[in-house]
Amino acid sequence: MKPLTASACPALFEIATGRLHSLISFEQFVVGRSPDADLPVTNSACSRQQFRLLRQQDQWLIENLSKHNSTVHNGAPVVAPIVLAHGDVIQVDALQFEFRTAEHVVAGTLGFSDEAQLMATSTALSAAPCGPPTQIGASTTESSSSSMPSGSIAVHGQLLIGRDKGQVQILVDDPNVSRIHAQVQSKHGRIEITDLKSTNGTFHNGRQIETVTALKPGDRIDIGPMSFVCDGQNLIAKSRANNVELVGRSIRRIVPDRLTGKPLTLLDGINLVIRPKEFVCLLGPSGSGKSTLLSALSARVPATSGSVTLNQEDLYLNFEALKRDIAVVHQKDVMHDLLPVEVALNYTARLRLPADTTSTEIRTTIRTLLESVGLTHRRAVRIRDLSGGQLKRASLANEIISRPSLLFLDEVTSGLDEQTDREMMQLFRKVADEGKTVVCITHSVANVEQNCDLIVVLTVGGKLAFLGPPAEGLSYFQVRYLGDIYEKLAEAPAEVWQQRFEAHPCYSKYIDARMPPDESWEEPVPRRASALRERAKLFRYQLVLLTSRYFRIRMADSRSLLLMMGQCLLVAALLSLLFGDLTVDNANLPEIALNSRSLLFLMAVSTFWFGCNNSATEIIKERVIFSREVDVNLLPSAYYASKLILLGVIGVTQSMLLLLVVHMATAFSGNVLTYAGIFALLNVTGTAMGLLLSSLAKTEEQAVTLVPLVLIPQIILAGVISQLSGMLETFSEAFITTFWGMRALIPCLDEKLVTGLGAKEWSTKSACQMLALHFGVLVVTTLIVQALRDGRGSRFGRALARDRRRTPGRPPSRAAG
Repeated sequence: MKPLTASACPALFEIATGRLHSLISFEQFVVGRSPDADLPVTNSACSRQQFRLLRQQDQWLIENLSKHNSTVHNGAPVVAPIVLAHGDVIQVDALQFEFRTAEHVVAGTLGFSDEAQLMATSTALSAAPCGPPTQIGASTTESSSSSMPSGSIAVHGQLLIGRDKGQVQILVDDPNVSRIHAQVQSKHGRIEITDLKSTNGTFHNGRQIETVTALKPGDRIDIGPMSFVCDGQNLIAKSRANNVELVGRSIRRIVPDRLTGKPLTLLDGINLVIRPKEFVCLLGPSGSGKSTLLSALSARVPATSGSVTLNQEDLYLNFEALKRDIAVVHQKDVMHDLLPVEVALNYTARLRLPADTTSTEIRTTIRTLLESVGLTHRRAVRIRDLSGGQLKRASLANEIISRPSLLFLDEVTSGLDEQTDREMMQLFRKVADEGKTVVCITHSVANVEQNCDLIVVLTVGGKLAFLGPPAEGLSYFQVRYLGDIYEKLAEAPAEVWQQRFEAHPCYSKYIDARMPPDESWEEPVPRRASALRERAKLFRYQLVLLTSRYFRIRMADSRSLLLMMGQCLLVAALLSLLFGDLTVDNANLPEIALNSRSLLFLMAVSTFWFGCNNSATEIIKERVIFSREVDVNLLPSAYYASKLILLGVIGVTQSMLLLLVVHMATAFSGNVLTYAGIFALLNVTGTAMGLLLSSLAKTEEQAVTLVPLVLIPQIILAGVISQLSGMLETFSEAFITTFWGMRALIPCLDEKLVTGLGAKEWSTKSACQMLALHFGVLVVTTLIVQALRDGRGSRFGRALARDRRRTPGRPPSRAAG
């Protein structure tokens, strides 16, 4: 067999699968969806012939063949043939390839029959620098409670990072990490990182990356619970999995007083250090700032000044990279109470875990969680049918499903009996012992001393009165029971308690001595939107999932659905009885015309009301659930679309029932299909209006109150009760949906009736276009409102930037007196 030179024997390495495709026998090598391609692929974003590699003497070139989908070479679209060099990365949507020259694949004499040997040898060589996968993380809660492996990872050639131990060289065994998450390689004397279309993203210095990114010494990469710091040639791995140290430095929260408008201090320079596996309780009288402190520490509401760090990474500035390490269990439960426990957890897992997580993995995760919180025997019970303690356990399981390492509990034991309170505190102790850092607000102190490592006592004005073990707290306050601390705090002003503690040895022991070195501040990192195609893919995935979940919730409340259908049938029966036969009769045209107009008007108002009333509370009643899911990875647009689609189907069904019953009973003139289209458009516009009200309202009661305020103008200003002119007509054209509904409906009547009503110049088509415009404006406005609520990362960056302009250096470790 004729020997081949090294330059004549290259290969194309498929990154996702680890397969190596030899180019030995090819003058040109075509990649695409066509079965006739030299490398057929199944990715729908590829064309039938996407790109080809061409041999020209001792060189290989890449040429894009697709007119619709771009081929990317080293981060730039291929617009003309490009000469390939070893290590060049070729990408089409989620597909990634690396071109390898022969000297980097295999040495020796090869022919076409040796292709299998070439692939096996090359694959072995590509993995050789790493040996077995470097495992970071643990597959179970028990094993992950031990210290995480850390140290230096030498980067030679190309390494894959992910949770699939069969395909990656750096194994990060965590549910937030995709199977093949990212690729790191040494190229031209520098280290480069590439995100491989992971679900939860790869972050470079707090910013989510979208293209190949070169690393400089000191740069930090965050993947799931892992941080990798580049030293130029190696990656230094540090794990936050069950290894989170929470530090607050001089945390202040100042807001305007609602009565006087003067600055009101809610938190006054709080310093604290909470280490891994510590269970800490926040205690203090009402109004002492416990919830405000928890919100600041968990990054739900930013502090006015000061800093919060997780393992010395600024939480506010790196919220997007760190948010999956954090879970908050609220006093108000954040689960859909109509679903069984196991079903609700399944939807949470599918939303929060990577899309490549299999059903088997999800079932295993849920089974393990239910066992750990003691709910296995209640897995099929609807959440609303659980007892108070069981409901809290379900909420805990819901929040730790993605294995966060820092857990905040906001008065979750409130309202529980003494036995259940004891069981819950013991459960939180167990969670901390398994590796999580746990911070809890509680008003019940009966079980604090036996279960907590530290207590943080706040007094009026958000001042720190004590931090230390419960036993030392009893000695410090000279009381026998923790509950007596509240009476003791009332004996002296808050400033006295603050100053007394700062001068006490406990302050030095539990704050100063534990405080890590203060590093220089980072520049704010703005949030960066994901690539449009990736967001579209995530939108589609979440839309299907959320619509499925919402459908299950609605079907579980069958009584409510029956009442909705009953509403439209009742309205239809009343209208049928009221108007009787409306068949066109030349002897009685004026009366038939007026009655037909009145009937259509009442049907239009009813249809709009169906949509608005059905949806007015649908977002506000899930506000806490929505906020929590957005904090993880929920797209507000997908959430909104799932509501709009299903509520639209329900509302249109009501409208069609109304139309069919009334039309059969009254025989009013006009084409039924045209009426159906107009009533459907009126209904979905009403639905969009209701969802906007639900987005703007602060409570369900407020949303319900807003419905008649919107509906009454739709009745008065529709142009039926009284003729409109001047400013009223202009206002109606701009804001009153039923105004255009009537202008779409009336022209559908018999021509004689239309003439009698003076509506010959009205156009159904033009009116429907205006209805569609109303619908579009309502949808866009609601999405803007939701986007503004989702501005957490940007707000943090701006708040911290303002604080830095005021403060030249970082605050001292002790609060100012």
